[in-house]
Amino acid sequence: MDAKNIKMRRQNISSFEINKKDSNSARARGEYAEQKVYEHFLKQGYQLLLHRKKLFGVEFDLIFQGSDHLIYVEVKSVRSPDFYLLRWPRRQKQRFLRVAAVLAEKYNSKYFLALVDYKDKVHLFNAGSEI
Repeated sequence: MDAKNIKMRRQNISSFEINKKDSNSARARGEYAEQKVYEHFLKQGYQLLLHRKKLFGVEFDLIFQGSDHLIYVEVKSVRSPDFYLLRWPRRQKQRFLRVAAVLAEKYNSKYFLALVDYKDKVHLFNAGSEI
């Protein structure tokens, strides 16, 4: 079964309309980081399938559909990508990777940790190495 056959409804992305300067709250920074990652994948030709979708007890921030695969993304905002491991708690990482691995096998998909630094640069990591 490929990504085109998965029946998932698309979510409205109006929640991405946020101004970085409007708020310093953690939630606002997280939403802003999600917007930046969304824009990054959109420029590469991916289509947003789901936003903040919980699957098997794990919430994926963004799920994109490519031509023949899905991409599951966990998004974090950081001051520096050097400290990304501190922003991704071990238990959350283990759950994310376990569920993403099962989904990758079943649906031909990839999974990433996406970090957005203070310069709005998006850094993508696959199992700990930047891509």
